[in-house]
Amino acid sequence: MKKVLALALALVVALCALSVAVFADEKVVYDNPEGAQPPECANPWDFFGICGATWGRADSCDISVPDFVDLCQEGGWTLDIVYSGTPNNIGDANDPNADPKIVFNGDFDNGILIPHVDIGDGKLEASVALDDVMAAYGTDPVTISSACVQVFTGDFKLYSVKFTNGADTVAPVAVETPAPEAPAADEAPADTAPAPDTGIALAVIPAVIALAAVAVSKKH
Repeated sequence: MKKVLALALALVVALCALSVAVFADEKVVYDNPEGAQPPECANPWDFFGICGATWGRADSCDISVPDFVDLCQEGGWTLDIVYSGTPNNIGDANDPNADPKIVFNGDFDNGILIPHVDIGDGKLEASVALDDVMAAYGTDPVTISSACVQVFTGDFKLYSVKFTNGADTVAPVAVETPAPEAPAADEAPADTAPAPDTGIALAVIPAVIALAAVAVSKKH
């Protein structure tokens, strides 16, 4: 029965190591669940500021230019915007059936059209990689003085603006399974002091297996 218990504990170790959670970094810089039209966006061709005094207008988002530059230079970050609006033909070759569009702008000549997806409840989510923003600025190191988003959308409402890096996934980790050997009778007991919290998500199944193995061992 000691071998059965050792095998079960080895399985627990393997499954726990396989459930290391990788969480996305997230920086929310604007949040309004009800949605609001920034005062700067009185017209469809207007814009709201991400950071910096773009053409003399105030920022709508809670992030400084240096912090924005840091995210751009760090790499891997994405700007995510949730908004709603009515299709407008401005900037879409006078196409009355054009989708609502949103464009990232700043200290460069051509804005970046940000792709969007419909997330329901009349809301759209647009995302742009800051790596693409870096390429558009064309400076190294980046010398940014402002960043904004033009809405090109009637009845514009802004719900959230955030930066994300990474994804909420479970990353597989290679583990070396201990040999199923029963400890010697004179071997000192293992240190059972709790390990420091390292952010590892322990699955429920390994714990159940361990308890079952202990129960079987006691019966025999």
